[in-house]
Amino acid sequence: MMTGGLLLFSSIVPSGMWLVGTGILLLALNAVRRFRGLGFSLFTLILGVLALAAGLADLAHVGFPIFAVALVAFGVAVLVKPMMKGRG
Repeated sequence: MMTGGLLLFSSIVPSGMWLVGTGILLLALNAVRRFRGLGFSLFTLILGVLALAAGLADLAHVGFPIFAVALVAFGVAVLVKPMMKGRG
């Protein structure tokens, strides 16, 4: 629905809005999971933050090295996830 709506109004909607919308949806998904007692998904949390940051950078016309930041973020997630499971 979001993609279709943005395509319909592409002449008036800035290009970074799809990433902003996707980031907000992924972060909202994690919030709902957390409130329902399911915990959060580290993968979709990282994707949501990256999408939101890249979309906001695009709206502000600022360069954002999304690939480099994504590699660092996923590397940190690989290191942190086993430590979080051990705390349980």
